[in-house]
Amino acid sequence: MKTSLKRPKAPAAQRGVTLVVALIMMAALALMAAMALRMSTTNARVVGNAQVRAEAMYAAQSALEQTISYSFFVSDPTIVSSTPIEIDTDGDETIDYSAQITPVPTCYRKRKLPPEEVVAIYGALSDPGTKCGARVAESPLNTCSNTEYMVRAQVTDSRTGATFAVNQGVAVMQVDIDEFGDCR
Repeated sequence: MKTSLKRPKAPAAQRGVTLVVALIMMAALALMAAMALRMSTTNARVVGNAQVRAEAMYAAQSALEQTISYSFFVSDPTIVSSTPIEIDTDGDETIDYSAQITPVPTCYRKRKLPPEEVVAIYGALSDPGTKCGARVAESPLNTCSNTEYMVRAQVTDSRTGATFAVNQGVAVMQVDIDEFGDCR
C-alpha cells in the first residue's frame, strides 16, 4: 500500500503573508539602521563639542597663566587687560583662539602675613635685607602681604566665534610699603 503525502492547500487569505512579514522585518531593520546612524552622528557631535570646550578651557587657562606671570601684573593691570592674547593650541602656527582679560584685574583683598607664615613659604632667610623673597630697604612699614585678585579670561574661537570664560582667583605675595595700598 502506497501512501502519498499531500500538501494541504493554503486558504486564500494566507497567500502572500510571508512576503508581507518579510517586508515588515526589512522595514524594521532599515529603521533601526537609520536610528543607529543618527545616534552615532549625535555622539560624534557631542565628542567634538567636548573637545572644542576642552581646547577653549586650555586656551583660557593659558591666557590666565601668561597674564599673572607678567612682571607688571600687580603694578599696572590695565596693560594686561588691554592686549589680546593669541593662542595656537595645535602648533600649526595659526591662531586658534584669542583671549582677552576682562574686566581689568583688581585687588579685592589684602592680608598681612605673619612672619612665621612667610618663613613657612620661603624658609629661613639668611639675608636680613630680604623680605617676601625680594630685596627691600628696612622700614617699619615693609611687611609681606597676600594681595588677592580676581582674573577673568574670555576666549573666542576664531573658527566658530564661540566664546568661553574662566574666572580664577590669584594671590600674589608682595612687600607692602603701606598698609593697604590700592586695595581696601
